[in-house]
Amino acid sequence: MKVRRVLAGLGAGVLVLVMGPAMATGNSYTVAVGGSSTSGQASFTASSDATVLNWVEKPDGTFSRWTCAASAVPAGSGSFVSKGTNLTDLAQLKGLTITTCTWFGGNLNASTSGTWTMHATSATTTASTDSVSVHLENVNIGFSNAVCSFRVSGGFDGTFNEANQKLTIDEKADGTGQEATVTNVVGCLGQLKNNGKFKFQGTFSTSVAGGAVNIQP
Repeated sequence: MKVRRVLAGLGAGVLVLVMGPAMATGNSYTVAVGGSSTSGQASFTASSDATVLNWVEKPDGTFSRWTCAASAVPAGSGSFVSKGTNLTDLAQLKGLTITTCTWFGGNLNASTSGTWTMHATSATTTASTDSVSVHLENVNIGFSNAVCSFRVSGGFDGTFNEANQKLTIDEKADGTGQEATVTNVVGCLGQLKNNGKFKFQGTFSTSVAGGAVNIQP
């Protein structure tokens, strides 16, 4: 899939946390899959290259970390990349799985919901080796085990690397872009701050039906 940016929207450097209905906060691009920008959709899958890392803010402002063995956007989830011109919503991720999470209180079950929308903001070149800044909006994840349950909502920052077709999600929760927030905390032995910050890191190998992703100005 080839992505060609045709319009740099005003305020591209400002990303906002989305807690409710979808709200486009990226630039406008022309999107092509396998060299074709004919309007349509191309199915999208992804799988994590290694463990994914999660952090939740504690009441004292420090963070507690845990790992999950794998994460994926599976085939048949209905996830897709949009093709065409003047597009802001570049991809729709559905049915993301996060498995084998280990934290205090035993294994932590994870369940995602809704449609996560991917936007991009950074400038690109004609080369097929650019690393493009992206963000995911409408993130919604529930975590639970016998002693703890909570929900994460908001957005994640990341990059898409044209050279290796990898999507890296790296939500630092540092106030510079998208933000994810922990709510609905039940139990958790006082280890979580309600309305606290959430961090996430993971790198995903992606596959789009029809071709590789490239981005051009």
